[in-house]
Amino acid sequence: MGRSEICAAEIVYPGRTMLPARWVGQALGATVDWDAETQTVTLNVP
Repeated sequence: MGRSEICAAEIVYPGRTMLPARWVGQALGATVDWDAETQTVTLNVP
């Protein structure tokens, strides 16, 4: 797996770190879809 730069900053809450779903999904080789109507992210992992 190659390195890729993150386009948005992570958000750190006490005990949690949140990362952009697109960046994580693509880093794992998944396709990432966004449904604007329902504001839902879908990750499809091969």
